Amino acid sequence: MKHNKLAALILAILLLMTSVLTLAEPVQTNTPVMINDVRTAFFDETGAYLPVMEENGLVYVPAVATGESLQLDVTADASTLAVNVGGVRAAFFDDTGAYLPPVLINGVVYVPLQAFLNTCNVDYTMEDGAYLITRGAPEPSAAPTAVPTAAPTATPVYGYVPLSKDNFLDFFTIETGSSYPDINYKLSSF
Repeated sequence: MKHNKLAALILAILLLMTSVLTLAEPVQTNTPVMINDVRTAFFDETGAYLPVMEENGLVYVPAVATGESLQLDVTADASTLAVNVGGVRAAFFDDTGAYLPPVLINGVVYVPLQAFLNTCNVDYTMEDGAYLITRGAPEPSAAPTAVPTAAPTATPVYGYVPLSKDNFLDFFTIETGSSYPDINYKLSSF
């Protein structure tokens, strides 16, 4: 009788632990990730969609795909869960300094988004449950400068000769025997 009660107690504890552990599994979330005001979706190298996940109240994103979206050099090793940013091994911590390890989800290394952004020194804010990430856009190129045009000249410049009605015959001659509309022009020798 004592053994049955002990076995029932152990079974109850195991069931309770299993239910608690099951709740901690990552689940897909609809948390928006916006990069420069564009909602971002993540894909692997084959084009397969990699959803944003949530686990224990933390939002997780695929490390490599997120790095690519942010124009960062990010690599990840699924066998060791090592994540490198710019060739340097990265570690992720929350605001209290607690270590947040990467997780493996369906063979892809995921990282906690907020800690990842902090580690990579990327600006972001939270607004209405969305991550608004600001990534420096490439500097706009200077407006094209108008190139001053030289007065028409008969001297070739960089392989280009502006032709006009005044200098056309300096470069071409009309072959004798031609009649309109079948006029043949021949490049004159210099």
